[in-house]
Amino acid sequence: MCSGPIIAAHLRIVDESHGISIIFFAETFEKPPRVESAGDIIQLSNVMARLHESEVNAVCYKQFSSFALYKGIDGSSFVPYQVSSKFHGREQDNKFISNLRNWAFSRQHGTEKSAKELDSVICKVVHICEVREGEWMVFVWDGTDAPPLNVEGRLEEELKNPIPLQLEASPLSREVLCGFPSVGTVLRMTTDPRSERQLGLHTLKAATGKWVHFKNIKFEVCCVNMKNGIKADGLACHGRASLSFLVSQVMYKFRCVVRVVATFPAQPSDFRGPCSNYMLRLTLEDPTARIHAYLYDEYGEKFFGGYPSNDKMIKLHNTLLGVEETNGITNEKPRNPPWVDCCLQSYYVDKNDVWGSRTYGIFYTKLVGCDDI
Repeated sequence: MCSGPIIAAHLRIVDESHGISIIFFAETFEKPPRVESAGDIIQLSNVMARLHESEVNAVCYKQFSSFALYKGIDGSSFVPYQVSSKFHGREQDNKFISNLRNWAFSRQHGTEKSAKELDSVICKVVHICEVREGEWMVFVWDGTDAPPLNVEGRLEEELKNPIPLQLEASPLSREVLCGFPSVGTVLRMTTDPRSERQLGLHTLKAATGKWVHFKNIKFEVCCVNMKNGIKADGLACHGRASLSFLVSQVMYKFRCVVRVVATFPAQPSDFRGPCSNYMLRLTLEDPTARIHAYLYDEYGEKFFGGYPSNDKMIKLHNTLLGVEETNGITNEKPRNPPWVDCCLQSYYVDKNDVWGSRTYGIFYTKLVGCDDI
């Protein structure tokens, strides 16, 4: 019997071999782990492993489990910044923490591999399909978030050469996407006819849903995505070329943390239509997906803090997309957009094709710093 409310906290953790979800139960918000930043290290003792929907999960109970939190790759101290009441450290723990820091550092800087370097990856095969004749794409997952890549290219190219929502020519079906894990990046791995026999695709097809160790994997950046093991978009959703079609029914509302990698129109002076109302499309991404989301009318007014001058709007736009300025002059270096917290709502624009016509819009969100620029 519980004498009071129970707090449940959920974390996704990973080490060199595997990634799992873990749930902590406590009486107050202060007792579960309060992770300062992604990539920090947690040490666990006396946790219970359970199988839930073919996935292994761990559960920490306040009666006998314990934990300690340490700084990640930026840390050098072996003194935890948070411990539970039942935690007792050991001298050999320092070696484990040091090894995890080294592993995390090598994993993070693995994104700098050239196309000629080979590596191996242990992951779960979640889907496989033929994208062209003789060319197969394997969708794999290891429970971790892929690090964001810098965005190259001119903003003006979004009209004729937009940033793609996925690597494959057409989006996967909703049935397939709903079977993907809800956390972590789903990576794309491509093959060609020459490697089909060596890779053993007939065996790989039978391994869907199982964990596989791939060796000699080549990493390369493709369309601001890393394929063969680094970055890809887990979900692909339909967008619309014109906001005039957004006469629709709201389906869901949710909150998320994303990066804005592109806008259409590309120039802030074109964000408003003939009636001075906001009409623009944002390309959003997080570790699981890249989608188009629309910003219009009063939601655009709230997002930009009203109707700023053109100079101020350019600064807001540059900040949002990670465009650097030197002495007020925009440079064309690769961009690293900041993470923003926003509210999204989904619509369908064709009641006869509810899921196929699904579209996203930003609402009740204000760009932080509007009043400071």
